[in-house]
Amino acid sequence: MKKKQYLYVVSYWHSNGHGCSQITRKTKIKTIDDFNSLLYTIQSYNNLTNIVICNIMLLGKVRV
Repeated sequence: MKKKQYLYVVSYWHSNGHGCSQITRKTKIKTIDDFNSLLYTIQSYNNLTNIVICNIMLLGKVRV
């Protein structure tokens, strides 16, 4: 059976412009460590540097 995860939409600025990503996580973003993990995930998956997160929006839970 598939488990539900939290679906987030994240908008951010980076060294080449701006972007937006949909990200699923097993847990909610509640701490600065969760935030930093999200930042690192965006940097590594998109091969970007100098990221500033502008907005994080929780859309709900989805099955993945």
